[in-house]
Amino acid sequence: MVVPNRGQSDLRSLAATGREPIDDEPEQIELAHVSPVEIEEVERRATLFRLVETLPAEQRRVVVLRFVEQKSIKQVAQEIRKTEGAVKQLQFRALTALRTRMEGAHA
Repeated sequence: MVVPNRGQSDLRSLAATGREPIDDEPEQIELAHVSPVEIEEVERRATLFRLVETLPAEQRRVVVLRFVEQKSIKQVAQEIRKTEGAVKQLQFRALTALRTRMEGAHA
C-alpha cells in the first residue's frame, strides 16, 4: 500500500503558517505490512469511539474523563458536580451500553 507522505518540513510549514505547502506530486512511501490482527484492532477501536459518541452526554463525559483523561472517580465527581456514587452509576451504565453495542457491532 502506498500513501502520500507529507514530510516533516510540510508539517512544520503547516504549523508555522497555518497553510499547507503547495506540492504537485507528494512523495510516496510504502507502508510496512500490517497484519489482519492489527487491522481488526484498529477497526474495533474506531467502532468503540463512534459508539462513545452515541452515549447520553453525562455518560459520555464520564467515559472521557475516566478513560481518556484517566481521572479518578473522585476527580470526575468534583468536575461534574455529582456524588462519587452517581459517577460510578453513570460509568456502569455507559460501559454496559458500550459492551452491548460492541457485541452487536461484531456479531
